[in-house]
Amino acid sequence: MATHLLTRSRLFDPDSVAVFGASPHSESLGHRLLRNLRDGGFHGRLVGIHPRGGEAAGIPLQARLEDSVDLALVCVPRDAVPAVLDQCRAAGVRAAAILTSGFAECDAAGALLQQEVRRHAADGMAIVGPNGLGVFNGAGRQGRLVGTFLELAAETRPGVVSLLSQSGGCAALLFDEARRRGLGIAKMASLGNMAGLGFRDLLGYLAQDDATKVIGVFAEDLRDLPPCPKPTVLLIGGRSAAGRQAAMRHTGSGGWEGGALPPDYLLAEDSQAFFDALEVLSRCARPRGRRVAIVGNSGGMLVLAADACAARGLEVAAFSTGLRRALQPLLPAYGQAANPLDLTAQFRGNGARRLARLLRESGEVDAVICSVVSCDYPAVARWLAAEGLPVVGHAVDAPLTRRAMRAANIPLLASVERCARALALLAPRKAG
Repeated sequence: MATHLLTRSRLFDPDSVAVFGASPHSESLGHRLLRNLRDGGFHGRLVGIHPRGGEAAGIPLQARLEDSVDLALVCVPRDAVPAVLDQCRAAGVRAAAILTSGFAECDAAGALLQQEVRRHAADGMAIVGPNGLGVFNGAGRQGRLVGTFLELAAETRPGVVSLLSQSGGCAALLFDEARRRGLGIAKMASLGNMAGLGFRDLLGYLAQDDATKVIGVFAEDLRDLPPCPKPTVLLIGGRSAAGRQAAMRHTGSGGWEGGALPPDYLLAEDSQAFFDALEVLSRCARPRGRRVAIVGNSGGMLVLAADACAARGLEVAAFSTGLRRALQPLLPAYGQAANPLDLTAQFRGNGARRLARLLRESGEVDAVICSVVSCDYPAVARWLAAEGLPVVGHAVDAPLTRRAMRAANIPLLASVERCARALALLAPRKAG
């Protein structure tokens, strides 16, 4: 059962952490790792390990681990990793994240060292890595666990999105995108070469994690992807011959040559689509179908949105006669109650609540793209979200609307084409 729930959650929710490779030199990765744990808000016991002792980030360093801890973070030269794991085993440490690189992805000597890591994992230690970027928990029992040297992670607030990534760079991009988009992060693990825990173990854990509502997976090796009951967006590396060669050098993985994926995974075409999908899923429910209403005030933008929906296999269905008649009095005299629904520049929000309710109660709409240009319609966005319809927003030169969308937890994307792409990925697949 997910490696005993990752050895009773010591990997993500420890009471005590040791950093092997913590250095007095402030720019070293080990020093940054220890500093991030301290400054990131971890309130449990912190131990720094360095052969020559000293001090790092205001914490005295031990030459060896003197007392057991829940989690070891390993950032030492690769040849020293087996001895560190032996020391951890002797002290009773049950979970470790290895940030050191230079293993099977590198050369034959590294492959032999990786076998030593596998030996410890086979003996029951929950190990992430090697060649990873560490772990993160936005809201643990001892506060925020920033078990990575990424400075961005220390600024990240708790949230509902969790990420599993073979790539440290992709994990770094998540934290950068989270800050830019105003998203919070629940958990992150950088799996690297997966000599210990794999996707099956960690997805099994996240499936039972109350803080995680949405999961993002960056994978270069798809052999260990199990079914997952939570919405899971997948970004695959190594889809081309050149990419597969790069994946072999990166993590020792063979990439993906096509073929079936587990049916509950949502396959993103690129990193932008990946993060767009995670943002939309974290802020609103998945559409129940593929029928989209497009609402806004720029005729040209609505045309582009309709084209984008059609190109992605979404249905911009004509409204029924009854819905058109009910909507017409809410529009300016020259407005047309059609889909896309052009509110025109004269619309000022009167009737916005009624408009949103009519769309929901009609049963003709599964999701809404709301695009506002130069005229502020904060009431429209607010009431569309209040009615419980999945809404993806787009706003240009409309600061009040942007603020209202953010306040209503509406995902806000940079183009109507991206809105359509996200909805098409998240909506139920077409039969056949």
